Amino acid sequence: MPSFSQEYLERVKTANPIQDVIGERIALTKNGKNFKACCPFHNEKTPSFFVTPDRGIFKCFGCGKGGNVFQFLMEYEGLSFPESVIKLAERANIPPEDGASFGDKEKAELAFRQNHLKRLAKINLTALDFFQRSLALGAGKEAREYLENRKVSQDAIRAYRIGFAPDSWDELCTLLRKEGFRDEEIIASGLALPSQEGKGCYDRFRKRVMFPIWDHAGTLVAFGGRAIDGSEPKYLNTAETEIYNKSKVLFSLNFAKNPIAELKKTAILCEGYLDVVMLAQNGFVNAIASCGTSLTKEQARLIKRFADTCLICYDGDSAGQHAALRAIPLLSEAGLKVYVIPLKENEDPDSFLKKYGKAAFEKLLTERLSAFAFAMQCSASEKDMDDLQERYAVCLEMFPYLLSAGSVGLQQELIKELSDFTRVPVSSINLDFAAYQKKQKDPLKRGGKREVVAPELKEAAPPELMASSAEKLLIALIFSFGEAMDYIFANLELEAIGNPLPASLAFKAREQKRNGEWKGFDNFLLSCDDVARDFLTDAMVSVPLPEKEEGQFWKRSCDDCIRAVKEAHYKGELARLKDRMKMTNDPEVLKGLLEKSKLYNEKLRGVNRVRTFNSMAKERKDDEQTD
Repeated sequence: MPSFSQEYLERVKTANPIQDVIGERIALTKNGKNFKACCPFHNEKTPSFFVTPDRGIFKCFGCGKGGNVFQFLMEYEGLSFPESVIKLAERANIPPEDGASFGDKEKAELAFRQNHLKRLAKINLTALDFFQRSLALGAGKEAREYLENRKVSQDAIRAYRIGFAPDSWDELCTLLRKEGFRDEEIIASGLALPSQEGKGCYDRFRKRVMFPIWDHAGTLVAFGGRAIDGSEPKYLNTAETEIYNKSKVLFSLNFAKNPIAELKKTAILCEGYLDVVMLAQNGFVNAIASCGTSLTKEQARLIKRFADTCLICYDGDSAGQHAALRAIPLLSEAGLKVYVIPLKENEDPDSFLKKYGKAAFEKLLTERLSAFAFAMQCSASEKDMDDLQERYAVCLEMFPYLLSAGSVGLQQELIKELSDFTRVPVSSINLDFAAYQKKQKDPLKRGGKREVVAPELKEAAPPELMASSAEKLLIALIFSFGEAMDYIFANLELEAIGNPLPASLAFKAREQKRNGEWKGFDNFLLSCDDVARDFLTDAMVSVPLPEKEEGQFWKRSCDDCIRAVKEAHYKGELARLKDRMKMTNDPEVLKGLLEKSKLYNEKLRGVNRVRTFNSMAKERKDDEQTD
């Protein structure tokens, strides 16, 4: 496997603090010296994902994933190890390492991939210029009239760099070829489709107003095309590519992220590109939209990175309401306060602004509904609220929302609100809700298995992870301090480590040291399988290490660990010898077992004598400091 020198990896890690890199991707909350968050690798409501800057480690105690900043990018973005190193090096403007230990083939593959991704981005920029020119020229007359009829200002067109894809078979493809791009690259960019004959390609977008889609960092990754002649689909997006994953991108977030921070960390979430453009044109510059898809968990977490509150402003029709209901739990689970801007049946943000104006929309923002109130209204809109059974049905549909409220106090407030809305007595709602809660806890009464999202229900740790605290600390010391590693290897027979998992990690590191193959912690962590890496990161995060000071600050912790491991080993061997003695009547065998038992007893007394001596020495030192 290709590797970098430890010096280079340390330089890249130092320039990319793990809390900054992870904090750019998920919302972190300060927790003493560390940070915590809901894990990005599995669904959870209570944060169990921790980042420890002092040790450069992340660890989720729910799903078990852990590692350093390189492992995080590998897991989160699906990168290889070299790609994660290169990406972080580029983030910190660190040049590539001379003589990195790649084979010629690996160097060529990595260089090719990096160049390929850059060329895809360059294709998008070339296409952007083409679309903007096409809008300004004669072929763009119909598109300009469309935008004018939709009341899109020239300032908005320039700000969002809106363009036009002409009604041409392969005009863009021809241009891109002239610019030196190959057909396979043009197809890979998502801007073209392969011809049915198998040779060449043709333009994906024709006769559409084009909206550039930038990621939150400002890289042009895709386009959204709006038909202007009534053709279907109304909206057509760039196909997913190596630089564009629609579930992880939000339209206009690159423009809106700073205004969101300035406007009490509040974002307005819309469905369409034109909704966002018109809101921004009217001064609501904190508007964003999902890219032609239902909101995803990744997009909700992305919003949470920049906002604390999200105002859903979807279309007022039935489809928009149901889309809002699907978005609410995703946004709530991401840690956002969620409200809904109520629009009438045939309205969307664009049409509302044109009909009623900016002041009316500002008033609408003040009339926002809580997620609970919106869900009640949606449920009631489909029922006859003069019928008692129908009103009870609304209550039953709201029970999942009550359950997710968490605290009993908030639940009771919402139950009172539900009672006022449905005219069902609070006592009746409480009675039925209590039965509902009981069914959630006892799945058999619901007639099926309960679906549990990790880590709400945690299984016991596998036996290999049930190491003693001394073994965990020993492993943390070995991989945290180079001198401590050498000291432990010189003063402990690794066979004494009782648990096979920490023992195997120690053996592997010692053999690498002996054979001159040790390339530092980062390369070692990369070589571990999932079980070993999870154990190692758990040890690195969960046990207290000595504070760094001058001299051998680590020595006392190492000595304590070595003694504890030896003591456990000797006691274990004595217990096994005792069991064997009970099972034999052979005098010779018994004699041999007694000799071994005597030897281990001597070793155990030696460990205890060292402990007593050190305790006395510490007491004398404390007395001298007191005097």
